[in-house]
Amino acid sequence: MGKKSKKPSKDLQHLNKHNKYFEELARTQDRNEKYIDAIHCASYDERFPRMYKVLPERKFGKAEIRHFDVTPEQSMMTRLRAQFNPDTRWHGYVAPGRYARLTIDDELFMTDTGFERWSSFPLLEYAHGNVLISGLGLGMVILPLLLDSFVQKIFIVEKEPDVVGLVAAPLSNFLLRKLGTERRRCVEVYCGDIWTWDNPDKLMFDTIFHDIWPSFGPDLLPEFKKLKRRYKKWLNKGGWQGCWAEDVCKQLARENEKKRLEFLTSKTQ
Repeated sequence: MGKKSKKPSKDLQHLNKHNKYFEELARTQDRNEKYIDAIHCASYDERFPRMYKVLPERKFGKAEIRHFDVTPEQSMMTRLRAQFNPDTRWHGYVAPGRYARLTIDDELFMTDTGFERWSSFPLLEYAHGNVLISGLGLGMVILPLLLDSFVQKIFIVEKEPDVVGLVAAPLSNFLLRKLGTERRRCVEVYCGDIWTWDNPDKLMFDTIFHDIWPSFGPDLLPEFKKLKRRYKKWLNKGGWQGCWAEDVCKQLARENEKKRLEFLTSKTQ
């Protein structure tokens, strides 16, 4: 029998880990760069209005709209962090510009930055007929949806009355100026909790999109599944249903599982 191979020296083990880290970093950088480019393009997608021009800074109850600026220097810092972080922080890139943010009880719920726009692309791609959206937020996607001739009507269910009071009126006035009375009337807002909303008019929808979370991560996947199961009965045949940042959450779940398996493999070697 041949001799068993000796374990690599500590110096060699360190070198192997070092090389593996930079190989992973190179792959991450390439992938992150592609995502950053996509977010950058979404930041200047002309279908979306600049929400700071639509919603004035003000507070209504516990909901508040504030505007903020991202300078080229600040944007570059977000790009560097997003580009080189091997922990897939590509979604942190913010292009230079002025934006609006929505907070509830001083907790950030939404902005109209590039990632928020990019993560709504699935909705804009599949939207048609009667569209149900859970979560009003800044109302950023309403104009792009109404510009789509395949969209007939938009129904929004918002849990927080203060958000409706803060956003609905200026958004409605903006839509009136941009599209006229008839198209503006294609938007209806219900105040209710999407988890318990009973669809009082028993409407059927061709598109359903859930956007009620202030942040995202793999831990939301069970909630996505549960919510989509609840609303399946009100989805027309051939319709589409999705959740905000769902594809990103699935990707992060896959990457976490890959890291877990790699860790277990390294422990058994």
